[in-house]
Amino acid sequence: MEENLRKQDGSGQKPPEGGPSASGDRRAYGAAAEGAPEASGLEFGISAGYLPRLTAAEARALAPLTLAFIGDAAYELCNRTRLVQEADRNPRELQKRASSFARAPFQSAAMEILEPLLTEKELEIYHRGRNAKAQTKAKNASIQEYRRATGFEAVLGYLYLTGDTERMLELIRLANLGADAI
Repeated sequence: MEENLRKQDGSGQKPPEGGPSASGDRRAYGAAAEGAPEASGLEFGISAGYLPRLTAAEARALAPLTLAFIGDAAYELCNRTRLVQEADRNPRELQKRASSFARAPFQSAAMEILEPLLTEKELEIYHRGRNAKAQTKAKNASIQEYRRATGFEAVLGYLYLTGDTERMLELIRLANLGADAI
């Protein structure tokens, strides 16, 4: 396993003793420390970097487009989960419905409703995401819609990474209810 990790890492170096925290590196190598008890699935997920555990300061230090990247994935997963729980549909119908939520015009309309409800910290993250200079543009959205959608995703990414999933889910629920009504 260590050999595979060296290849993935690209450094050829052996992982640091004591895991990622010993070197300040947030990547996890999956190997338990000697003498450490076996980790549960959730504990392994957290220690292996698969579940969020950043401080607010660490999350704010990330680039806004990085926050939007993870926020997009969290939003997509939440919406797909909701669709599957509503009814057992065929995959084509699920994909069609899921993609309607992921469109920039939909997210932009949701942000018009959500913006007054955001906390000061969330507004700061939203503005950073909205004002970030992306190298891509949306196919079926204006630049303003695309930027508002990026800001929305940045807020979701921040909330996800800091472990505030309750607030993230609240904003997603409100966004989906409000934008559906428009």
